[in-house]
Amino acid sequence: MYLPRLALALLLLAPLASVTRADDKPAAPPPAKKMIENPNYKAWAAFKVGAMAKYDQDAGVADQKTTLTWKLVELTAEKAVLELTTAASMGTETYESPPMRSDVPKMLEVPPTPEDPNAPKIETKVGTGSLTTPAGTFSCKTVESTMAMTGMTSTTKIWSSADVPGGLVKMESNTSLADGTTAKSTMTLIAVTK
Repeated sequence: MYLPRLALALLLLAPLASVTRADDKPAAPPPAKKMIENPNYKAWAAFKVGAMAKYDQDAGVADQKTTLTWKLVELTAEKAVLELTTAASMGTETYESPPMRSDVPKMLEVPPTPEDPNAPKIETKVGTGSLTTPAGTFSCKTVESTMAMTGMTSTTKIWSSADVPGGLVKMESNTSLADGTTAKSTMTLIAVTK
């Protein structure tokens, strides 16, 4: 007896669930996501599968050097697939890591960026110039950024060229701490296959 009454009550109340008052407003649709073309995808999409860029990385540690090789292994209208191989040398020993693959999507969502009055200020200088590396001489765009916060100043300069798969020709980073300690790292293009 109880179940038929419950079913009857639900049947009678169901139409009321869809009744809205005149002052009810429909829910607002979620804001549209802002999308931009991924500059990393664009820097690889101009080349054929098999294109490669190889770099020497020096983190300023004595007798330690790392070689990174990025290779384009797949390219579609939606993404590029890159393979990274790394070889680290310490003294006379070399350690190679197994290849790692990563997807580089064509489009990126632009996250909302709320204003933060306490965020460190970044000074940026943009320029152009020619740079010679072991891989050749390249006409480059340069971006130099300096950021200071809590007793530390960090400056990074990047040279990039559309003639290099992935775009990166060289990157230098210098960090100075309040106690006078400094750290420097560089990554330089040493070989390229287009």
